[in-house]
Amino acid sequence: MGNGVSLVYPVVLALIGAAQSFQMPDAPLQRYEPQYPLAALENGDVAMCRVDLLRREDGTVTATGVRCAATGSDFAFERASARTVERWQYAPSDQNHALQTCFTFRLYGIEIPDHFADICEPYPVS
Repeated sequence: MGNGVSLVYPVVLALIGAAQSFQMPDAPLQRYEPQYPLAALENGDVAMCRVDLLRREDGTVTATGVRCAATGSDFAFERASARTVERWQYAPSDQNHALQTCFTFRLYGIEIPDHFADICEPYPVS
């Protein structure tokens, strides 16, 4: 990074609170948080992403759409969000369910613009 800041320090901070998300009413049995995209971390980019997902009858998940608001390129955040929810596992159900979740990618000391929260409406974000 060109500003003389060690990459190790932001990585630790990013892993602590990088991707926060709110709980859906029907919580997965196995839930993972997304990894902070390295290029976005190096650039100091932050984002909020909404993921539309399909919970199948067998409990597996497919990301059907991802929208992000980011200070840099949103592609890396979209990919990280989609990959994450596709690792989730739910209890089997008698039918498919369309759900949404929202992830907040933040770095210590960098503010997330207020209007980014619009991407996650109508769900509250933390």
